[in-house]
Amino acid sequence: MLLSRIATYDIDGYRLDAAKHVTSDFVAYFSTEIRAFAQSIGKDNFLVVGEVAGSAALEAERLGNMLSNPNYPDDHGDIPAALTSRIKSLENDYLTNKMQPFPGLTSLYDFAGSGSSRDWLLGQRGVDSVTSYYSSSDYATVSQQNDPFLFWTLLEIHDWPRFLSASVDTHNPYVAVSGLGYLLTSKGVPIIYYGLEQGFSGACPAAIHAGNATVEIQQACAKSSDSTYRQSMFLGAGWRLSSAIASIDAMSFIGPTSPPPAQPYTWQSDAFLNRSHTIYTVAKALAHVRRSCSALVHGNT
Repeated sequence: MLLSRIATYDIDGYRLDAAKHVTSDFVAYFSTEIRAFAQSIGKDNFLVVGEVAGSAALEAERLGNMLSNPNYPDDHGDIPAALTSRIKSLENDYLTNKMQPFPGLTSLYDFAGSGSSRDWLLGQRGVDSVTSYYSSSDYATVSQQNDPFLFWTLLEIHDWPRFLSASVDTHNPYVAVSGLGYLLTSKGVPIIYYGLEQGFSGACPAAIHAGNATVEIQQACAKSSDSTYRQSMFLGAGWRLSSAIASIDAMSFIGPTSPPPAQPYTWQSDAFLNRSHTIYTVAKALAHVRRSCSALVHGNT
């Protein structure tokens, strides 16, 4: 099924959720075979990115070279025997991939670096926490498995609190601007979790009209939870939480939504997707700068 979808829907990559919860030998098998199929239909650089929330050793065991020498699998670090056996069985497949001649994941989320950067930007740690991470043995171990410029970097994600939620001023749009400035000019592949560019802060509004569920919702809003990380993106939805952009924040609301307007809905006309404010325009401009600058994308000088 996964293979047929690559061809049918012209998919260029897969994200493996919770990749630390499957064995590393399975990761090797999946990554190698999915890329081999993609290559057979002309996709020479198919992306397989994993969510590996764990130690540097756990990440390294699932990424790229997988703590092994791809050309001589018996030359390896401290890894399970099952992984070495699997790599040896896949050797002929992954070595024929000129773009990715290794058995493991193409990339992964750089949670450690991202967390340090997020905390520094919010004034919760010193800048030395960022610089020391990139000079640490943990970073060296992971980055030796594959190109670290492919690592995904972020300030928020579906199971992290919103970046702005931890700010001393959740209604200050320039906190989001500073975060985007760092994210789009730093090492790795910047991942903008939906709503960061709209100043989403994850705070619940005073307007909660959910009938018998109102008290339960108020209790959930009073603490950090997944529900406050995943607010609605569109005006027609009923979980519109706060934003640092005043015009969007004024529309925050929790409860059943009103009937849709008579005219056909278009996202371009959705007031909740304002694209003229400071955060959005800065994000757009920085994205253009990044795309035009090889040094930012690839580390070239």
